[in-house]
Amino acid sequence: MICNDNHSFQDLKEGLLRLLEENSYRPETLAYFRKKLDALGLYMTSHGIELYSPEVGEAFFDEHVRKNGYGLSSRNFLRTVIRRMNNYYHGDGFVLMPVEAEPPLPGDYEYVFKQFAAACEERGNKPSTIKNKLYFCKVFYENLACLGCRTIKEIDPESIGRACAMTRNRDGWAVIRELLRFLAKTGELEKDFSLLVPSYRRGFRLPDTYSEKEIRKTEKAVDRTTVTGKRDYCILLLASRLGMRAGDIVGLSLENLDFKKGEITFVQQKTGASLSLPMPAQVRTALLDYIHNGRPTHSGQTVFLRYKAPFLPLSSRAVNYLTTKYLRLAGISISGKKHGPHSFRASLATSMVNDGVPYEAVRKILGHGSSNAVQHYARLDIEKLRACSIRVPSPSGCFADFLEGRELL
Repeated sequence: MICNDNHSFQDLKEGLLRLLEENSYRPETLAYFRKKLDALGLYMTSHGIELYSPEVGEAFFDEHVRKNGYGLSSRNFLRTVIRRMNNYYHGDGFVLMPVEAEPPLPGDYEYVFKQFAAACEERGNKPSTIKNKLYFCKVFYENLACLGCRTIKEIDPESIGRACAMTRNRDGWAVIRELLRFLAKTGELEKDFSLLVPSYRRGFRLPDTYSEKEIRKTEKAVDRTTVTGKRDYCILLLASRLGMRAGDIVGLSLENLDFKKGEITFVQQKTGASLSLPMPAQVRTALLDYIHNGRPTHSGQTVFLRYKAPFLPLSSRAVNYLTTKYLRLAGISISGKKHGPHSFRASLATSMVNDGVPYEAVRKILGHGSSNAVQHYARLDIEKLRACSIRVPSPSGCFADFLEGRELL
């Protein structure tokens, strides 16, 4: 990029506005930028300033906020205008909001964790799995640091036991055990302390589900007259009618949608296997409405985008948020229950098995790679389980005496 420090303010302003327009900023947002940039130009003229610089932008920001008594929202928007102008001034072009980088870990932990991540990648772990493992590794480090273990060599059996006890999410114990085995194998630790990590097996819990009536009520809570509503309605339908995972929904490309054949074909993020799903009429209509009347003009192929510029793909977290949002708008109780898109997936599975759909067919529809998943769905088949129930025997002996109120010796 070429620095624009010798250009006139008018050239900088018009160049920035063109850049924002190229990045799909809405007309009303561009109008706001132009209004504030015009105010910046008047400020420079009144102070006899010919060329713009970031220092000029900061001085304008302070004076403009003070004179207009801006609140937090207005200050933040004006700050964005100045930041965009400074990026363009430096020749950086269109820069996304900076993400604060995590500080490196002290001592030898940073190097060791990178080596551990590389070993996990060699074993075929997916990036999301490695990210999750590194999270638990850093929690383990923070606990060790609180106990005075600033380097790998200072780790001892007592600190391992105490650090594990400090780890609230016990799912992390398996990762800590794997990390300690790795440290012993690579010679970072003299002994394999992995056996000191407590064992933990998560208890079985039936998936949280919602009734068909509750799901339909949630879908009706979406205002489909708005751009955001058109998008959100499609997402809810893909989760509730097709049982798609959040990661697969946000990863959908326009190329995955075949409206002629009425199919949605994609590679699942979790399993890496290809899956083709039918496109019901309601899903097809909603997708076409969003693509033609709600989706921002964008050169990329990702289906679901943010409704504000820059129009980036949605995240899985956003899908979780909007699912919860519409359940609450519909007045559905989510107390003590999971309320993300996966609960819609479980609800679909429950509905299918209770309607007599074979378990193997349910497994294939939801894209599970393992045949063991059939056992999971069998627990949801309430009607068939009821047919296997054993008649409760009649009370006898001391228990019968107790129920009858007779005195027990």
